[in-house]
Amino acid sequence: MRFNKTTTLVLFACIASFPASACSSTSNHSSDTTQSVEPASRVPEDDRITNPLPNLRLPIQAYIEKVSETRKVTQATQQTINQCLDAMHVDYRLKLAPSSDAPALMAGRYGPVNSQQARYGYHFLTLLNYTAPKTEDQPSGDIEDAVHKCSANAEKKIPPLNDEGLPDKIKQQSYTESLNSAKTATAFKRWSGCMAKFGYSYSSPVAAMQDSKWNWSSKNPSQNEKAVALKDEECKQRATLIPTWFNAEVDLQKRQITLKKKELDAISNQIKLRAVAAHKILTEGSR
Repeated sequence: MRFNKTTTLVLFACIASFPASACSSTSNHSSDTTQSVEPASRVPEDDRITNPLPNLRLPIQAYIEKVSETRKVTQATQQTINQCLDAMHVDYRLKLAPSSDAPALMAGRYGPVNSQQARYGYHFLTLLNYTAPKTEDQPSGDIEDAVHKCSANAEKKIPPLNDEGLPDKIKQQSYTESLNSAKTATAFKRWSGCMAKFGYSYSSPVAAMQDSKWNWSSKNPSQNEKAVALKDEECKQRATLIPTWFNAEVDLQKRQITLKKKELDAISNQIKLRAVAAHKILTEGSR
Protein backbone atom coordinates (compact mmCIF):
# COMPACT_ATOMS: atom_id res chain seq x y z
CA MET A 1 0.00 0.00 0.00
CA ARG A 2 1.25 3.48 -0.81
CA PHE A 3 0.93 5.87 2.10
CA ASN A 4 1.40 9.27 0.50
CA LYS A 5 2.00 12.73 1.90
CA THR A 6 -1.64 13.78 1.77
CA THR A 7 -2.64 10.78 3.85
CA THR A 8 0.11 11.33 6.42
CA LEU A 9 -0.89 14.96 6.90
CA VAL A 10 -4.52 14.01 7.42
CA LEU A 11 -3.51 11.34 9.92
CA PHE A 12 -1.21 13.73 11.73
CA ALA A 13 -3.98 16.32 12.01
CA CYS A 14 -6.97 14.34 13.16
CA ILE A 15 -6.13 10.78 14.11
CA ALA A 16 -7.67 9.32 17.31
CA SER A 17 -10.92 11.17 17.03
CA PHE A 18 -13.75 8.80 17.56
CA PRO A 19 -14.94 7.86 15.10
CA ALA A 20 -11.84 8.61 13.04
CA SER A 21 -13.87 10.12 10.22
CA ALA A 22 -11.11 12.02 8.48
CA CYS A 23 -8.25 9.75 9.41
CA SER A 24 -8.86 7.00 6.90
CA SER A 25 -10.54 8.69 3.98
CA THR A 26 -9.66 10.33 0.71
CA SER A 27 -8.69 13.97 1.05
CA ASN A 28 -10.88 16.56 -0.65
CA HIS A 29 -7.95 18.92 -1.04
CA SER A 30 -5.81 16.92 -3.41
CA SER A 31 -6.10 15.11 -6.70
CA ASP A 32 -3.97 12.30 -5.26
CA THR A 33 -5.75 9.05 -4.52
CA THR A 34 -5.25 8.07 -0.89
CA GLN A 35 -6.05 4.80 0.80
CA SER A 36 -7.19 4.00 4.29
CA VAL A 37 -4.37 2.96 6.57
CA GLU A 38 -4.24 -0.55 7.94
CA PRO A 39 -1.94 -0.43 10.97
CA ALA A 40 0.38 -3.25 11.87
CA SER A 41 -1.13 -4.19 15.20
CA ARG A 42 -3.43 -3.27 18.05
CA VAL A 43 -2.64 -0.04 19.87
CA PRO A 44 -0.70 -0.74 23.09
CA GLU A 45 -2.64 -0.28 26.33
CA ASP A 46 -0.47 2.61 27.44
CA ASP A 47 -1.94 6.04 28.20
CA ARG A 48 1.39 7.61 27.29
CA ILE A 49 0.65 6.50 23.73
CA THR A 50 -3.15 6.71 23.55
CA ASN A 51 -3.64 9.78 25.76
CA PRO A 52 -0.30 11.57 26.01
CA LEU A 53 -1.72 15.09 26.54
CA PRO A 54 -4.53 14.55 29.07
CA ASN A 55 -4.48 18.15 30.26
CA LEU A 56 -4.88 19.67 26.81
CA ARG A 57 -8.46 19.99 25.61
CA LEU A 58 -9.37 21.98 22.50
CA PRO A 59 -12.46 24.21 22.76
CA ILE A 60 -14.22 22.33 19.95
CA GLN A 61 -14.10 19.13 22.00
CA ALA A 62 -17.01 20.50 24.02
CA TYR A 63 -19.11 19.88 20.90
CA ILE A 64 -17.78 16.42 20.08
CA GLU A 65 -19.34 13.34 21.65
CA LYS A 66 -16.90 11.76 24.10
CA VAL A 67 -15.67 8.23 23.52
CA SER A 68 -17.44 7.08 26.69
CA GLU A 69 -20.69 8.72 25.56
CA THR A 70 -20.52 7.19 22.10
CA ARG A 71 -19.83 3.78 23.61
CA LYS A 72 -22.90 4.00 25.87
CA VAL A 73 -25.07 5.16 22.99
CA THR A 74 -23.86 2.21 20.91
CA GLN A 75 -24.49 -0.25 23.70
CA ALA A 76 -27.96 1.15 24.37
CA THR A 77 -28.80 1.07 20.66
CA GLN A 78 -27.68 -2.54 20.33
CA GLN A 79 -29.61 -3.49 23.45
CA THR A 80 -32.76 -1.87 22.04
CA ILE A 81 -32.33 -3.67 18.72
CA ASN A 82 -31.83 -7.02 20.44
CA GLN A 83 -34.96 -6.52 22.56
CA CYS A 84 -36.88 -5.75 19.37
CA LEU A 85 -35.52 -8.88 17.66
CA ASP A 86 -36.50 -10.94 20.68
CA ALA A 87 -40.03 -9.54 20.58
CA MET A 88 -40.21 -10.47 16.89
CA HIS A 89 -38.96 -14.00 17.69
CA VAL A 90 -35.98 -13.54 15.39
CA ASP A 91 -33.14 -15.91 16.19
CA TYR A 92 -30.35 -13.37 15.84
CA ARG A 93 -28.66 -10.94 18.24
CA LEU A 94 -26.13 -8.18 17.80
CA LYS A 95 -23.01 -8.62 19.88
CA LEU A 96 -22.78 -5.88 22.48
CA ALA A 97 -20.10 -3.28 21.87
CA PRO A 98 -16.81 -3.84 23.72
CA SER A 99 -15.94 -1.47 26.56
CA SER A 100 -12.38 -0.67 25.44
CA ASP A 101 -11.53 2.99 24.87
CA ALA A 102 -10.33 4.48 21.61
CA PRO A 103 -7.23 6.72 21.59
CA ALA A 104 -7.83 10.29 22.77
CA LEU A 105 -8.37 12.97 20.14
CA MET A 106 -5.03 14.60 20.97
CA ALA A 107 -3.07 11.33 20.83
CA GLY A 108 -1.43 11.96 17.46
CA ARG A 109 -2.41 15.51 16.61
CA TYR A 110 1.07 16.98 16.95
CA GLY A 111 3.04 13.89 16.07
CA PRO A 112 5.16 12.10 18.70
CA VAL A 113 5.08 14.07 21.95
CA ASN A 114 6.88 11.62 24.23
CA SER A 115 9.49 8.89 23.90
CA GLN A 116 6.89 6.13 24.22
CA GLN A 117 5.25 7.27 21.00
CA ALA A 118 8.51 8.15 19.27
CA ARG A 119 10.01 4.69 19.74
CA TYR A 120 7.50 3.51 17.13
CA GLY A 121 8.77 6.20 14.75
CA TYR A 122 5.93 7.88 12.89
CA HIS A 123 4.29 4.47 12.54
CA PHE A 124 2.74 5.09 15.96
CA LEU A 125 0.05 6.99 14.02
CA THR A 126 -1.07 3.78 12.36
CA LEU A 127 -1.32 2.10 15.75
CA LEU A 128 -3.72 4.83 16.86
CA ASN A 129 -5.83 4.23 13.76
CA TYR A 130 -6.20 0.53 14.57
CA THR A 131 -9.65 -0.97 14.03
CA ALA A 132 -10.38 -4.40 15.41
CA PRO A 133 -11.40 -6.90 12.72
CA LYS A 134 -15.11 -7.65 12.54
CA THR A 135 -15.93 -11.17 13.64
CA GLU A 136 -19.72 -11.00 13.58
CA ASP A 137 -21.54 -12.58 10.64
CA GLN A 138 -23.64 -10.10 8.71
CA PRO A 139 -27.37 -10.97 8.61
CA SER A 140 -29.16 -11.54 5.31
CA GLY A 141 -32.66 -12.11 3.99
CA ASP A 142 -35.50 -11.94 6.52
CA ILE A 143 -33.07 -11.47 9.40
CA GLU A 144 -31.50 -8.43 7.70
CA ASP A 145 -34.97 -6.94 7.15
CA ALA A 146 -35.78 -7.47 10.84
CA VAL A 147 -32.52 -5.83 11.93
CA HIS A 148 -33.26 -2.81 9.71
CA LYS A 149 -36.75 -2.53 11.16
CA CYS A 150 -35.46 -2.77 14.72
CA SER A 151 -32.68 -0.28 13.94
CA ALA A 152 -35.28 2.25 12.77
CA ASN A 153 -37.16 1.66 16.01
CA ALA A 154 -33.96 2.22 18.02
CA GLU A 155 -33.33 5.52 16.23
CA LYS A 156 -36.66 6.80 17.53
CA LYS A 157 -35.40 6.26 21.07
CA ILE A 158 -31.81 7.38 20.45
CA PRO A 159 -31.67 9.63 17.39
CA PRO A 160 -28.44 9.65 15.39
CA LEU A 161 -26.10 12.57 15.94
CA ASN A 162 -26.52 15.05 13.11
CA ASP A 163 -23.67 17.53 13.38
CA GLU A 164 -23.11 17.86 9.60
CA GLY A 165 -19.39 17.48 10.24
CA LEU A 166 -19.13 21.01 11.70
CA PRO A 167 -16.98 20.20 14.78
CA ASP A 168 -14.63 18.10 12.63
CA LYS A 169 -14.40 20.90 10.09
CA ILE A 170 -13.48 23.44 12.77
CA LYS A 171 -11.00 20.99 14.31
CA GLN A 172 -9.31 20.39 10.95
CA GLN A 173 -9.40 24.06 9.94
CA SER A 174 -7.74 25.22 13.15
CA TYR A 175 -4.96 22.68 12.67
CA THR A 176 -4.32 23.76 9.09
CA GLU A 177 -4.41 27.48 9.89
CA SER A 178 -2.24 27.04 12.99
CA LEU A 179 0.61 25.86 10.76
CA ASN A 180 0.85 29.40 9.39
CA SER A 181 0.30 31.37 12.59
CA ALA A 182 3.13 33.70 13.61
CA LYS A 183 3.70 32.12 17.04
CA THR A 184 3.68 28.59 15.66
CA ALA A 185 6.05 29.56 12.85
CA THR A 186 8.50 30.95 15.42
CA ALA A 187 8.27 27.76 17.46
CA PHE A 188 8.81 25.71 14.30
CA LYS A 189 12.03 27.67 13.69
CA ARG A 190 13.24 26.85 17.22
CA TRP A 191 12.36 23.20 16.64
CA SER A 192 14.10 23.19 13.25
CA GLY A 193 17.24 24.71 14.76
CA CYS A 194 17.25 22.03 17.42
CA MET A 195 16.89 19.27 14.82
CA ALA A 196 19.75 20.76 12.81
CA LYS A 197 22.05 20.31 15.82
CA PHE A 198 21.38 16.58 15.55
CA GLY A 199 22.08 16.58 11.81
CA TYR A 200 18.48 16.66 10.55
CA SER A 201 17.17 19.27 8.11
CA TYR A 202 13.41 19.77 8.44
CA SER A 203 11.41 22.98 8.37
CA SER A 204 8.68 21.65 10.67
CA PRO A 205 7.47 18.49 12.45
CA VAL A 206 5.03 17.97 9.56
CA ALA A 207 7.95 17.91 7.11
CA ALA A 208 9.70 15.32 9.26
CA MET A 209 6.64 13.10 9.34
CA GLN A 210 6.18 13.44 5.57
CA ASP A 211 9.75 12.42 4.75
CA SER A 212 9.57 10.22 1.65
CA LYS A 213 12.17 7.89 3.16
CA TRP A 214 9.61 6.43 5.58
CA ASN A 215 8.33 3.10 4.30
CA TRP A 216 4.61 3.00 5.08
CA SER A 217 4.17 -0.32 3.30
CA SER A 218 6.28 -1.93 6.02
CA LYS A 219 4.76 -3.02 9.32
CA ASN A 220 7.67 -1.55 11.24
CA PRO A 221 9.61 1.73 11.12
CA SER A 222 13.24 1.79 10.10
CA GLN A 223 15.93 2.56 12.65
CA ASN A 224 16.46 5.93 10.95
CA GLU A 225 12.77 6.79 11.21
CA LYS A 226 12.74 5.95 14.92
CA ALA A 227 15.89 8.01 15.46
CA VAL A 228 14.34 11.05 13.75
CA ALA A 229 11.07 10.66 15.67
CA LEU A 230 12.92 10.50 18.98
CA LYS A 231 14.83 13.71 18.21
CA ASP A 232 11.61 15.25 16.88
CA GLU A 233 9.97 14.67 20.26
CA GLU A 234 13.02 15.89 22.16
CA CYS A 235 13.18 19.09 20.11
CA LYS A 236 9.45 19.70 20.63
CA GLN A 237 10.18 19.77 24.36
CA ARG A 238 13.20 22.05 23.98
CA ALA A 239 11.31 24.46 21.72
CA THR A 240 8.18 24.42 23.94
CA LEU A 241 6.40 23.69 20.68
CA ILE A 242 3.34 21.79 21.91
CA PRO A 243 1.88 24.52 24.19
CA THR A 244 2.57 27.15 21.52
CA TRP A 245 0.93 25.10 18.78
CA PHE A 246 -1.99 24.17 21.02
CA ASN A 247 -2.63 27.77 22.09
CA ALA A 248 -2.62 28.89 18.45
CA GLU A 249 -5.35 26.34 17.76
CA VAL A 250 -7.32 27.44 20.82
CA ASP A 251 -7.40 31.04 19.58
CA LEU A 252 -8.47 29.98 16.09
CA GLN A 253 -11.19 27.66 17.38
CA LYS A 254 -12.64 30.22 19.77
CA ARG A 255 -13.21 32.59 16.86
CA GLN A 256 -14.92 29.88 14.82
CA ILE A 257 -17.05 28.78 17.77
CA THR A 258 -18.26 32.35 18.25
CA LEU A 259 -19.27 32.52 14.58
CA LYS A 260 -21.06 29.15 14.70
CA LYS A 261 -22.42 29.34 18.26
CA LYS A 262 -26.06 28.63 17.35
CA GLU A 263 -25.25 25.53 15.29
CA LEU A 264 -22.78 24.21 17.87
CA ASP A 265 -25.20 24.72 20.76
CA ALA A 266 -27.74 22.63 18.85
CA ILE A 267 -25.13 19.88 18.47
CA SER A 268 -24.32 20.04 22.17
CA ASN A 269 -28.00 19.64 22.97
CA GLN A 270 -28.19 16.57 20.72
CA ILE A 271 -25.25 15.00 22.56
CA LYS A 272 -26.93 15.60 25.93
CA LEU A 273 -30.26 14.14 24.77
CA ARG A 274 -28.52 11.04 23.39
CA ALA A 275 -26.64 10.56 26.67
CA VAL A 276 -29.85 10.82 28.71
CA ALA A 277 -31.68 8.38 26.42
CA ALA A 278 -28.81 5.88 26.50
CA HIS A 279 -28.51 6.08 30.28
CA LYS A 280 -32.24 5.42 30.69
CA ILE A 281 -32.15 2.36 28.40
CA LEU A 282 -29.05 0.86 30.00
CA THR A 283 -30.36 1.51 33.52
CA GLU A 284 -33.72 -0.09 32.79
CA GLY A 285 -32.02 -3.02 31.07
CA SER A 286 -29.89 -3.76 34.14
CA ARG A 287 -32.89 -4.14 36.44
